[in-house]
Amino acid sequence: MGHVVLDAFKLVLGVGRLVLPVLLIGSAVALLWNKIEADRNRFLWGIALTLVSVCGIGHLAGGRPGLHAGVKLLGHAGGWLGSWSVVGSIRPLAWAARSSCWSPY
Repeated sequence: MGHVVLDAFKLVLGVGRLVLPVLLIGSAVALLWNKIEADRNRFLWGIALTLVSVCGIGHLAGGRPGLHAGVKLLGHAGGWLGSWSVVGSIRPLAWAARSSCWSPY
């Protein structure tokens, strides 16, 4: 059962699965010691966006495997979340760059 859960985390988060426990434990300690006072929504969005950015960087560093790659390739890259974050952000930026540089001459 543990291997199934590990493979699921590899597919979804890739290298982000290594950062998630550090993020959660660090935020729990900070909240329990009252070192930070944060709005719950901002705090959760910050954790989520940090995880997405780590998965995106992992996807780029891991050779940008496709969504249909195996567990091993996605586990060493950014997983599905990293692939989605990179492809979802690069395509609109590429379209905007292409349309802004277009010239009829």
